Amino acid sequence: MKINFSKHVLGILLLACVSVFLFFAYNVFFVFPSFSNLLVENMESEAARIATHFDSSILMTNKDLGKASITPGVRNEAGLLKKDFGLWKIRLVSPERQVVFSTEPSEIGRVMKGKLPAFDEAMAKGRVFSHFVGKGGLTHGGNVAPADLAIAYVPAMVNGRFAGACGVYYDVSPVTKKARSLQLQAFAMLALLVSGLLAAVVIVSMKANKIAGAKQKAEDALQRSEYFLRTIIETEPECVKLIARDGTLLMMNPAGLAMIQASSLEGVQGTPAGQLVTPEYRGAFDDLTRRVLSGETGTLEFQMTGLKGRRLWLETNAVPFTNEKGEITGLLGITRDVTARKRWTQDLERSLREKETLLRELYHRTKNNMQVITSLISLQSASLSDSRILQMFDDTKNRIRAMALVHEKLYQSKDLSNVNMNDYIRDLANVLLEGSGGEAGNVALRLEADSVQLPIDAIMPCGLIINELVTNSLKYAFTGGRKGEIRISFRRTGPGLMELIYSDDGPGLPFAGLKDVKTLGLKLVHNLATKQLGGNIQLAPGGPAEFRITFKI
Repeated sequence: MKINFSKHVLGILLLACVSVFLFFAYNVFFVFPSFSNLLVENMESEAARIATHFDSSILMTNKDLGKASITPGVRNEAGLLKKDFGLWKIRLVSPERQVVFSTEPSEIGRVMKGKLPAFDEAMAKGRVFSHFVGKGGLTHGGNVAPADLAIAYVPAMVNGRFAGACGVYYDVSPVTKKARSLQLQAFAMLALLVSGLLAAVVIVSMKANKIAGAKQKAEDALQRSEYFLRTIIETEPECVKLIARDGTLLMMNPAGLAMIQASSLEGVQGTPAGQLVTPEYRGAFDDLTRRVLSGETGTLEFQMTGLKGRRLWLETNAVPFTNEKGEITGLLGITRDVTARKRWTQDLERSLREKETLLRELYHRTKNNMQVITSLISLQSASLSDSRILQMFDDTKNRIRAMALVHEKLYQSKDLSNVNMNDYIRDLANVLLEGSGGEAGNVALRLEADSVQLPIDAIMPCGLIINELVTNSLKYAFTGGRKGEIRISFRRTGPGLMELIYSDDGPGLPFAGLKDVKTLGLKLVHNLATKQLGGNIQLAPGGPAEFRITFKI
């Protein structure tokens, strides 16, 4: 686990170290010396008490301590003191540091060896000399201490002169054991405190690392996002610009600067964004800016003149630019150069207008030529007297009129490739009825046709079919001034499916199917429906004539 200590974590760690050091120093320089001083003072007190006991028998004499000073009473008194006070031993030494008495008889007669300047100085000045010897250490006599001993020597002074000393050896193992126990407890508390501080440091550090890691990740992500966005904007081949609420330019990418022929952003930053828009489009540009700054989005195609005079057609898409509070602070626009597309569109529109003019002229001339043909047929038929031949000429003229009407409708239509079937069927039927006197006479027309647009390759055969059926009804269904009605229905029955129903209320047809028909008109109807339209034709059996034609477009 990687731990990065932040400043506040290092402060906590430093505080913990200082606390540990102060606690240790307090124990070393105050607690334990105070405890040792307490032992020393206790030993001095005990030694003084023992010296008091010896005062009447030994110390109050005017003689130096020697073997003569050790009476049976002294021995008994020493034994009682050792027993009563739990001493390890009691020793009496002469001025020459020779042991003249000891509760350990083997020591009697020995001389305390070694350089003991502190001892000698204390004895010479009549002060108590005391020190502590741990278990296993060496005492003044050179013996190994079997336990923790507190040793005190009280001098006997005669006329200001050192006359001997009484040494008392305390077994203070219980006290030192308790002191060590207290010391261990103190160090245990210290260890617990240190562990707690270190744990706190680690926890705080881990949390700090987590927060710092999350913050670093967020900063890295933000930097990557900013770099990514900056790279996209700078490498975007189209103009990306940011406009302030006052309409001045704030930012523009290199592609936009090249588009307006600017050498640097500093040269155009802060200038009105619409100053390069040509006058005829400046109002629309300002209106778009106002709408976008009010919260809308918009698109505008306009013309612009660059700083060096180059004219361009541009198309811009603009959206509101908001801050972190959702407030609109500007306009963000992406503008592309559509000059080539605009020229291509203009050329295409001009070409289409030319072709439309030519096509209308073609339809018009075709209609006129058909009218000329009709007129020629009329002139030719004027010299004939055979009614059968005249009827053939009339049928031919009607067919030509039906086709000429298609070209006339195409010429008049906005869509030069499609014709509205409702208008076409109505006009065609009325022309045929008027030519025979049906509209003003006995035959009425009932038309139910959807406003369906059909192409010329479908409307031409439909017109010829209607022409033949109307002509056939006028010839055979309403003879002798008989009144009647012609019904035509044209509708869409599904995607790409058309249905034409033609009927009259005449006496009906003398045949059951179109296969046996020998007249040219009905043969033409069958061929047009099945071959040119690729559809199906059905004849209702019995009763008045009814033709049902279905086909696809």
